[in-house]
Amino acid sequence: ASFIAHCTSKSPTGPYVLRGRALPGYGHNPTIRRTPDSTFLLYHIRQHTSDISLATSRSVWGPWRVQTVLKGHRMTNPGPYLYPNGSVA
Repeated sequence: ASFIAHCTSKSPTGPYVLRGRALPGYGHNPTIRRTPDSTFLLYHIRQHTSDISLATSRSVWGPWRVQTVLKGHRMTNPGPYLYPNGSVA
């Protein structure tokens, strides 16, 4: 089983410190984007279902609100494109 880790570092190259799980439960292949209004969008694949889910928060520390975006699709590596106006494709 895999989970989405929340790690921090003072440098982009590390070293990193594990702070805990970013989300409850199991998931993998996270992709995060920040919208113009500073909302964080965390796309990920839910373990055991392969549903693409989206977690939203005003802070990388949470709390996160999780919703299923694509149910039953066998996709990998969600790669949303964030337009300058905040819309997502």
